[in-house]
Amino acid sequence: MKIEGKTDRVEYAFVQIEQEIPVNAEPAHVYDAYVNGISHWWSRDWVMGGPRTTEIVIEQQPGGRLMEVWEGGGGCLWAMVQSLSPGRMISFSIPEGVMWSGAGMFRLVFETREDGKGTTVKLSHHCFNQYAEDSHSGYVEGWTELLGKRLKDYAEGRPVEDAIRPSGTLA
Repeated sequence: MKIEGKTDRVEYAFVQIEQEIPVNAEPAHVYDAYVNGISHWWSRDWVMGGPRTTEIVIEQQPGGRLMEVWEGGGGCLWAMVQSLSPGRMISFSIPEGVMWSGAGMFRLVFETREDGKGTTVKLSHHCFNQYAEDSHSGYVEGWTELLGKRLKDYAEGRPVEDAIRPSGTLA
């Protein structure tokens, strides 16, 4: 028996995103909204498991997973926690082969705004992209929607529509 194979040339691009999002809430509260409330603001449109996705989980220790949990078992790994300082910072590595990105990292820092009123969420996302389309603009739009709109609304006490768990606001 002979097994045939094919090799395609793949070109990689380096994607680098830096964003700052102002949020009218204290840093520890915004951090908590991100790590503990993620299922309450993450868009149902942005999951791999579709309607089977019951929650998004961040295991809060180095080596912990950022993942989808699916009804009936299974799920999807998004990233691994590299480091965290509760209330202040969390960083993730993105393993090669995850469905949404190439290998890389992203980090969120939660700092008191310069005016002392609320939080600046600083996002840094770097990855090698193996997809043909221009993903830089897609990442910018995605992070702007997820953090700049959905997380911000949730942390500031506004309801978020079409979340994985669309129940109320963070207390």
